[in-house]
Amino acid sequence: MFVVYRVYVADAGLDRTGGTGVPNVSLVGHDGKVQRLRPCPFAAAETSLGNMIVLLAANRLTQGASFLQQFLDAAYQRGLTGGICNPATPGPAPVLFGPPALNPNFFPNPQTTYLETAGFCFQANKIVVVRGRAPVFPNTYLGGSVFQPAFDGAIQLRYWSMCNNDSVVPYPVIACQADFETKLDNNQTYTYVVSNDQAPPPWLPASATWLQWGDISVPKNLIYRNILPENFKPVDDYRPTGVFCDEAVFIEQGWQGCFAAAGITVTMQ
Repeated sequence: MFVVYRVYVADAGLDRTGGTGVPNVSLVGHDGKVQRLRPCPFAAAETSLGNMIVLLAANRLTQGASFLQQFLDAAYQRGLTGGICNPATPGPAPVLFGPPALNPNFFPNPQTTYLETAGFCFQANKIVVVRGRAPVFPNTYLGGSVFQPAFDGAIQLRYWSMCNNDSVVPYPVIACQADFETKLDNNQTYTYVVSNDQAPPPWLPASATWLQWGDISVPKNLIYRNILPENFKPVDDYRPTGVFCDEAVFIEQGWQGCFAAAGITVTMQ
């Protein structure tokens, strides 16, 4: 059995645990004896899946070790365990979002909907531009109630975010922007720009939200997360759509020029 404790975003002014710290974990035997579990003995546990498998097996937690090993084996079969990008190889212009493709039974979360892209590689002098309509979320980050919308309209879900991840096991996150951090235009739509810069580039429009590319030798995938939807599904304009675009085209013509160059018609303006 695994117990996963998730904290997505703490309120403004609090640390990443929401000011409560992390929970203590203990095992209680049938005889009432309590054993306090220790933290993982290796650094960066979230990026050390192999170490976790060995640790579980060494402590006779064979079912847990086997479960993680199946996930790792599936990743090897799909070639998603190492950097495989060749910057000289051109990639597709559209960057399409769909259901998760790898092992949907790995820590499923019925309260969350994920849309993600396939792995894609860096292309010189190009960026990835993503457009979509933002669902209405509550203004809790700034201290509002869960019943108080962050902008006009009825609340549609509890939280959403866009993340850029390495498309290699165990999918470490390069950069994320949560709902309250994402810039919206007057039509409730967002524009994300993923570029190979160390900081938001000076040409980035004030209306766009930036995500860092990260290591260009490793394939990436974008993950769009919806949590606790209220009669809401990410379809139609709410499903994000991305394209590869020449940086110069974006600077001169904006996202509209990028989508036109990719041959994609977008109804959102």
